[in-house]
Amino acid sequence: MTKKGVENSVVSVASMTAGAMASRIIADKLPIKNKHLKRGLLIATGILGASALDRKSTGRKIGQDMAISMAVTQTGHLIKEVVQGRLKEDQTLHPALGNPLDDFNEPMLDSSNFLASYTPNYDAIAEDVLFEDVEEFAG
Repeated sequence: MTKKGVENSVVSVASMTAGAMASRIIADKLPIKNKHLKRGLLIATGILGASALDRKSTGRKIGQDMAISMAVTQTGHLIKEVVQGRLKEDQTLHPALGNPLDDFNEPMLDSSNFLASYTPNYDAIAEDVLFEDVEEFAG
């Protein structure tokens, strides 16, 4: 492990993270109603972008990593959308595609299970406080 190797890895991770984030923003903003078509276009763009770039300079490495990440991210979303109906039965596939639910009937964020071993001291804060009481207090 060399300093240059670590630097390259950090640049790649940052580039790929930025590429994944950008691809989700672009997918959200593209004015195409058909989600499969939209994701397919982003996958093709990512593949073409990655294949058009080489790794001869840092800028090109960043661009190629972002393009690869865009294609990978959108491919994952597309697969998830295509097999969505089968996810309930397949206990291996839904976590592989990024679904954090163990049971589709449970709410996504159950506060009783989240950080279950963490016991904060809320003092006067309680989960059963009515919204009206908070609104009256704040008002």
